[in-house]
Amino acid sequence: MKSKAPLVMMEQIVMVLIFALAAALCLQTFVLSGKISKNTEELNRASIEAQNAAETLKAVGLGSYLLDKNAVSVKGGYQIALDEAWNHSSDPGKAAYYLLICPENHDSDFFWKAELVVARKDGTELFRIPVAGQTEVTEYE
Repeated sequence: MKSKAPLVMMEQIVMVLIFALAAALCLQTFVLSGKISKNTEELNRASIEAQNAAETLKAVGLGSYLLDKNAVSVKGGYQIALDEAWNHSSDPGKAAYYLLICPENHDSDFFWKAELVVARKDGTELFRIPVAGQTEVTEYE
């Protein structure tokens, strides 16, 4: 009578290989979901920052907002540095993200229009939103 030990051992090896393959697929999925989650959080934070800036610009005006946030003039507009925690930073060297405010020329003295862009430090655009507003009109006596 022949021993069935080699057959049992072969079956165990095949089961371990299948388990290892399933574990590797689960691990890859777990790592990919972490990357997707990080990118989604970054996009959400960028959209919130742009929307907050747009609402503040409409409320206080472009000039006041730029002074308050220590904006730096760059080609085509103004740049505000944001650190890793999405706080406004006065040091552009420590910035992880940038909020770019690109005013557009407009025919009226009472209306303004701008494009808000939130980008990573490397220049990759995360979010873009247009914003428009009107300047306060004082009545002449």
